[in-house]
Amino acid sequence: VKNILIKEENKDITPELINRIPYASAKLSIGNGTEGLVILESKRGEYETWVSADSVFLILKKGRIIQTAGLANNLDDIYSDYDVNDYLEHEHLEFSSYYNYRNPELKNLKVQVSVTRIGFTEVKLFNGYQKLLMYEEIIRNKTLGWKAINQYFFNNEGILIKSKQSISPKLPFFYLEITKKPAI
Repeated sequence: VKNILIKEENKDITPELINRIPYASAKLSIGNGTEGLVILESKRGEYETWVSADSVFLILKKGRIIQTAGLANNLDDIYSDYDVNDYLEHEHLEFSSYYNYRNPELKNLKVQVSVTRIGFTEVKLFNGYQKLLMYEEIIRNKTLGWKAINQYFFNNEGILIKSKQSISPKLPFFYLEITKKPAI
């Protein structure tokens, strides 16, 4: 019950552990689950495949989760006119995205998106605090009654360092924090 109700930090994930791992890594928790480490399996252009020890796969495009595998309900893809990095060029954006799922299959779920630049804020990271540029993304689908507020935190180089993302009305939020950046 404690793991369901209380989000707990994994004390085993330390800066020393991160430095010993020769690969890019990130902390991931789903809902109030305990944080785990995901490792970058591959990078192809703007797409990154991250994998956990329990074989959960996340495919990210410029930091946004666009596909999953190994979960009870999986996201197949997101189609959108804007990528997360496009947010950096705007104070506010409004557009539609289309989500596709497996288990159960759902194609082209239209989601209204409203993005607002919040500004620089002090953010707790695994190795201390850092000022990061925050964007808030509100996603809605009235038919399913799905409304979520995603958060994206960028460093001064425009790299997405930390995020809180809802990818499905059937799954809790995904909390992702880059602990070691991928090599370019």
